[in-house]
Amino acid sequence: MSILFGNSETAYYKDNILYYISGFVVRKIILKTKCQDCIFAIIASDQNLSPYTQFTDFITKGKLIRAHDDVFRIVKYIYNSLVVQYTRENNCNSKQIVIDTCSNFMGSVFKMHISNGSFGEDTHEFKLIQLISHVFCKVYCHHVAKENTIAVTSSIGLRQKLTKLILFKNV
Repeated sequence: MSILFGNSETAYYKDNILYYISGFVVRKIILKTKCQDCIFAIIASDQNLSPYTQFTDFITKGKLIRAHDDVFRIVKYIYNSLVVQYTRENNCNSKQIVIDTCSNFMGSVFKMHISNGSFGEDTHEFKLIQLISHVFCKVYCHHVAKENTIAVTSSIGLRQKLTKLILFKNV
């Protein structure tokens, strides 16, 4: 994800990767939610398969959950927002991204999920968008932190790394 996907050749690969990560996000959300309607709303049906499911099925051999297109659209929006924010400010402000994502997608996703006539923050739609945003922001921020750690520790010599390993091995 650290590669800049500027041209159209790499955009297809970026979308495949984001769809794969969307499946991971869906799996995490399924563990956190109890509403069966919400679970069915975020899983892709066999009739509405995304063009990116071939890559996901090839990589996971069918074990990863296929994300609904609405989940993929949300994840793609969040990814683009986080890349822009991280490029500008060199940090991940996930709270603002979650707020922007909720305001941008409310009323336009998960049409088949009935929200019991309630509006605002009580709807299942809002909670799903919020969960998707939180989980993906967490995944992306961990990725950025890992890249930064690798960049910092690559200048440290092997002897210093092994010294720390030996010192803390018996603790």
